[in-house]
Amino acid sequence: SAMASRPGIYLLEHVNLNILDRSNGIAFYCDLLGCQQNTRRPKESALHSNCGYLTQFHTQVTDAAQLWRGPIEVVYTEDELKKVASSSKQNTHAHTHTHT
Repeated sequence: SAMASRPGIYLLEHVNLNILDRSNGIAFYCDLLGCQQNTRRPKESALHSNCGYLTQFHTQVTDAAQLWRGPIEVVYTEDELKKVASSSKQNTHAHTHTHT
């Protein structure tokens, strides 16, 4: 496949990151990337976003976000991309987010 010929990481089970604001985290991970918020972890100081069957982003709200140096690429199949695009359009109408 095309993915197999490309160098890099193909699966990250859990990714732990710091974020500055929970609502912006929801806007990015859930609304834009199409992750599902893990409601079994409803803490206000953290956001756990499921991305497929095995991957979960653990994001802790802190006063200093991490800076990722270099490119990040998210690969979707054609069907997944259509689903994410459809979900993003629906969520854009349902939510208003302020980015700073």
